[in-house]
Amino acid sequence: MNMYSVLLVLLLIRLTANEVVVEDVDKEENICPALNEDQACSEPHLILPGYPIECGAYIERSLTSNKPKVIFEDAVPDEYYVLLMVDPDAPGNKFPQTWRHWLVTNITGEDIVKGNVKGTVLTEFHRPTPPNGEHRYMVFLFPLTSNTQQITGYSGERNHFNINQFVSENQLCSPEASYMFKTS
Repeated sequence: MNMYSVLLVLLLIRLTANEVVVEDVDKEENICPALNEDQACSEPHLILPGYPIECGAYIERSLTSNKPKVIFEDAVPDEYYVLLMVDPDAPGNKFPQTWRHWLVTNITGEDIVKGNVKGTVLTEFHRPTPPNGEHRYMVFLFPLTSNTQQITGYSGERNHFNINQFVSENQLCSPEASYMFKTS
């Protein structure tokens, strides 16, 4: 075997090893990192006209009564998105629970650029009504792989919503944009 043959064999072995690693990484993609307050205020932000520009800012509860207009200026017109709004501070029996306030899928990029949240409504908007103290309200916009991607993992119950399980089950690991506000 000459030197070139040995190099070729070593190169093929290295490429094969790299393929295995890539395949292992792909298998683990279904595990999404937990969503948290830092992600809710990471760039880019969604724009909610009438709400504070600063992510995480306080807004009077009376100003949150109506379904907000949601704008994502960087949306790709022919792509589809899922909009999710949650309150991670809803009271539970012993610990806070996550309350699902709004869930809409199949929103076109063309619509969300204009602030039109048109799509398949899976959970109607429910205005913030924190029973005690200040609550955080997180709004996430996730890209869909297509307008036929089926969204699962939500029930008729708004309370006890497991956002991280929902995101993992639907392979919505990275929000494209987000926003958070606080009210009491």
